[in-house]
Amino acid sequence: MARRIAQKQGLSITSDFDAVRQRRSRGIDRFSRNSVLNFGEARPIAPGAPGANDPAARAGATPGPARAPGAQAAPAAPAPAPGPAALTSPAAERARAVSDIQRDIAHRRRRALTMLTARLSVFVVLPTALAGYYVFAVATPMEATPPEFVIQQADSPSGGGPGSLFQGGSLAMQQDSIAVQSDLQSRDAMLRLDEDQGIRAHFSQSSIDPIQRLRGSGAIEDTYKVYRHAVEIGYDPTEGILKMEVLAADPQVSAAFSKALISDAEDRIDSLTQRLRENQMAGARQSQDTAEARVAEAQNPVLPLQEKLRVIDPADETAALMGQINTIEIELRHKRLELQQLLDNATPNAARVSGVEGDIR
Repeated sequence: MARRIAQKQGLSITSDFDAVRQRRSRGIDRFSRNSVLNFGEARPIAPGAPGANDPAARAGATPGPARAPGAQAAPAAPAPAPGPAALTSPAAERARAVSDIQRDIAHRRRRALTMLTARLSVFVVLPTALAGYYVFAVATPMEATPPEFVIQQADSPSGGGPGSLFQGGSLAMQQDSIAVQSDLQSRDAMLRLDEDQGIRAHFSQSSIDPIQRLRGSGAIEDTYKVYRHAVEIGYDPTEGILKMEVLAADPQVSAAFSKALISDAEDRIDSLTQRLRENQMAGARQSQDTAEARVAEAQNPVLPLQEKLRVIDPADETAALMGQINTIEIELRHKRLELQQLLDNATPNAARVSGVEGDIR
């Protein structure tokens, strides 16, 4: 016990008896719980107490003031409080450091949890609550019309050649489909739709919520933003289908908007192929004029010959002549068969045989 107390007090000892001696010289009671805190105070050992007869203990006791016999003892002066260095031990310092670290960790955890709760509230809970309130309480229901249409070639695919494999398919019409998609998403299409159906007046109604409503003076850029939100157009290259979705506050208005856009797409396709059709028609007309000129040039020498021979049409005359020749050939075969039948008789009729031979000649 004395060795442990000496080690706690930082005393240099050589043996257990040295620890007891130094403890008694300092007046430290090993059975007292406050011995750790009272190591700097030298208490006198009362008579009869353990170690009272020890010279070392008596030498280490604090001498009191001499008093006369029968006189009352003066109150002892209070012992000075131990200094900070005497109250500090390695175990206490270690425990205090661990306690400080734990308190700092707990403080940091509380601060991190508070910041995390604040971030979740600001960036998740609050936007979700505002969006839910807007969707269920403020937003105006919009009606959607989802039309789909396909662009096809009117010309039949030409036969032969590797290029004919792709004619009439989705790959052949991909450029036209992309061009139509870009045109329907442009400001010109928005202006045409506004001129025909009044999209600006429809989205400026007071019954539409403020977020989807066309605010301000209805400038072109503001109207175009509303148009891009209300009209969505996509192209599916695998099937070659243009898919469109038109939003409006009224289903009939939405259907009218979609029909107007499809009609606009048809006009766009016609304008894309108009130059090609004009070039094709120009080439066909030129070929027709050239053929007519050659036919007229070839018929010019024939007309005098027809007038001279009094033949209206050489082809008809030749056909009639060939018909006569065929008729005579058929009749000649019948006469030869008839002559052979007459000659097969044992006594043929000479008159009939002579008549058939004359027909054959």
